[in-house]
Amino acid sequence: MSGAAPSPSGGHRITVPLLAISDATAAILLAADLLVVCGSVLLRFLFNAPVEWADDVARGLMVGSSFFGAASALARSENLGVAFFIDRLPAGIRRLIDSVGALLVAVIAGYVAFNALKLGWLTTGQTSGSGLPLELTFYPMGAGALFMTIFAFEVFCSRPLRVMIAGAVAAGLIAGLYLAWDFVAPASVPSPGVLMLVGFFITLFGGLPIGFALALAALIFIWVEGTLPGVIFAQQMARGIDNFVLLAIPFFILVGYLMEANGMCRFA
Repeated sequence: MSGAAPSPSGGHRITVPLLAISDATAAILLAADLLVVCGSVLLRFLFNAPVEWADDVARGLMVGSSFFGAASALARSENLGVAFFIDRLPAGIRRLIDSVGALLVAVIAGYVAFNALKLGWLTTGQTSGSGLPLELTFYPMGAGALFMTIFAFEVFCSRPLRVMIAGAVAAGLIAGLYLAWDFVAPASVPSPGVLMLVGFFITLFGGLPIGFALALAALIFIWVEGTLPGVIFAQQMARGIDNFVLLAIPFFILVGYLMEANGMCRFA
């Protein structure tokens, strides 16, 4: 769902400096990741001396840069979503759905931040295969998600007050209806898997950014299932990103920007 991006000339006094910090942190982590990977490759190729901790550090840096980069993208409303269906609704309904979506993004980001920081605390003293502290992966992730939460909340608050209230009431009614259904006739409530799929497609077609629609689907399963701890959600998010092969994605984009900057991709 589209949200208003913070305007440097507007009243976003909190978001603007935090956005600069988020951009700088993401850039520093990405640059450090590039140095670690390139250094490890060169040492392996030239001196046959691989750096044992390079893979763990590179994956951890990617997790941190991904979340700070995602926070910056959220602040600028650059997240991709499906707007085909919501754009065909009346303006009043569209504003209501957009407000509900902005509130859901803030809730999801806050849930991720809380559980990532909690997971960092729980893994204090534990190490990876190369001996590096595990919390060094989860604390940057939690910090990036915390930035994301602040940005998401300010995007939600950028709407008129009555639209914000209507969105909060609508979200509360949906949650209340499910809880009442589960209390009155629990045997007729669909399984967590069915509710997960229904929630995913409804929010996706409602314009929620694709990444947050996927995250909300997973959260619906966790909340409805009731036995899985929230830290599992943060852990699986980190594990889905800290794949060494996925480092090709930001590096490929970085090379594209460098080619554009030095004129290699320009045609006469």
